[in-house]
Amino acid sequence: MALSVNPQRRAGRGEPVVLLHDLGLTWHSWGRCVELLARTYDVFAPTLPGHWGGPGLPGPVTLTTLLDAVERQLDEAELDRVHLVGNGFGAWIAAGLARRGRAGSLTAIAPLGLWHNDPATAAAVRAELRRRSAVLPLLGLIRNPVAGPMAQRAALRSLTGRSAPAMLDLCEITRRRAVVTIEAPLHCAVMNALVDTPEFARGWHPVIAESPRTTVITSGRDRLLPRPVLVADPRVHTEHLPEHGHVPMLDDPDLIARAIRDTIGGAPWLPNTRDSTPAPRRPATRLHTTAPVRDHGRRT
Repeated sequence: MALSVNPQRRAGRGEPVVLLHDLGLTWHSWGRCVELLARTYDVFAPTLPGHWGGPGLPGPVTLTTLLDAVERQLDEAELDRVHLVGNGFGAWIAAGLARRGRAGSLTAIAPLGLWHNDPATAAAVRAELRRRSAVLPLLGLIRNPVAGPMAQRAALRSLTGRSAPAMLDLCEITRRRAVVTIEAPLHCAVMNALVDTPEFARGWHPVIAESPRTTVITSGRDRLLPRPVLVADPRVHTEHLPEHGHVPMLDDPDLIARAIRDTIGGAPWLPNTRDSTPAPRRPATRLHTTAPVRDHGRRT
């Protein structure tokens, strides 16, 4: 039986937070981060245009037209300046929105596009995305009653970097969102075209003036990015998660939600037009210190 997916999720009250997912996925890839953040914030998690369940993308498939369409999603949701959070390609879109003055803060998780001075990395990521696109038909196995569980876990390993992802055995909401995340690339209408654009090859780099606070989070088991991104600006806060993969929100939503709260907590308060009496900020558990980089590996 085919899955049906909602085009977006909105929950909570307080300062506005927008969650932007990676290329080929849907908002479901944020897992329980939505509910965790909604305890303190007004959370808006849309599916990007051209992706499964999301709106169509008018005009040619380029980064600029996609960025325009996402900005319209924010306008339709009555959101102006927001705390932007992006994973993978979603971080790239979030950075573009920040350049347009929409960011109260920016959290980039395993961001794609930070190869503005490294064409070899851009080429390697493009080749890996094309390879994944070529094997997408194999995802059809996840509906097979015999091979399905094994195929699901194999697909999740490529996203989370974990040797034995357990989210399929956890709560129902996590399991359902994980299954949608696995199947989502089968239904993405824009992935191949975006990868082939000149904009994809050029990439982007964080500029601190575009956001009052910017955090870049990298993952040590990222199977898409061949090497950790380097951020030269010491004012950009950086975190490294050596035991996580490209989509760490699925298997460690508590850690990622704390990282997002940490970034928001260091930025100016944002008003919310939907809530005249916003909830007070909850003190964040700080993940990083004054040092520019912190490694959250297990110590043995």
